[in-house]
Amino acid sequence: MCRFIAMHGYIDEASQDAFEIALESLVDDARVDKYSDFKSYDDGWGFSVFTDKSALLYKSIRPIWSDENGLRKLRQIFSSLNKRKASIVIHARKASSNTPREVLDAHPFVFRLADGNLFSFAHNGAFNLSTLGYTSDNQMLSRSDSYIYAKEVLSKATYRNILQAIRKAIETGMVKSAMNIAISIKTPTELATIAVNYYLSNKPLYYDMYYLKVNDLYMIGSSTNMEKTAEDLQEAKLEKLGNHGVMVCRETCSKCTVERINYCHSIL
Repeated sequence: MCRFIAMHGYIDEASQDAFEIALESLVDDARVDKYSDFKSYDDGWGFSVFTDKSALLYKSIRPIWSDENGLRKLRQIFSSLNKRKASIVIHARKASSNTPREVLDAHPFVFRLADGNLFSFAHNGAFNLSTLGYTSDNQMLSRSDSYIYAKEVLSKATYRNILQAIRKAIETGMVKSAMNIAISIKTPTELATIAVNYYLSNKPLYYDMYYLKVNDLYMIGSSTNMEKTAEDLQEAKLEKLGNHGVMVCRETCSKCTVERINYCHSIL
């Protein structure tokens, strides 16, 4: 189980302030989550930052609230993006009982799609890996279920058909509890961010995802940290993505669309 936030769009002075509020909300929520049974997300954290010219990845086994150097690095990177476009994913992890607690298993995970485009993947929930040939849900995994899904399923998709690959995972019973995900994609010509809110649990307060917009920057993420972000921003309108919801942001936020997963087609 995890908490995360994804950002997509053009960075300006207003979004710099909003970023700081969103980051602090995620840090606070990772330390104490009012909707979670286990209270904190202390099994590492990480972030990816994609721009038109660069791709950066950071991971730590430390809890996000105790990694001052990592948080400082993230703030410095975001500050340097002023007047640029970016796709960003920030994730705080609580490991499943049958997965290792190593820095490699901190989210997000960065791989290449089948067409060579780079993608970053972060997840909240659990996958049923028996659909991939794993023998038991209690089997101790060499890597996390999220890592396995990103490497063995998503990396076989292309930028053009990645939404169909996500939908197929649902249709084949791969989702055990939830597939709340954030994906950044970097192609030679554009950036894209995809957020999916899909869960089987009867805990909507915990699993629902939300988004808001600050000028030309969209923020999408987990319920608790997004609720707190909206409270502190005040003027930003919080919208529910909701179960089966999909948001696709391509290059500029004028091309952001929200769909239901039952009706998702190609990204292009």
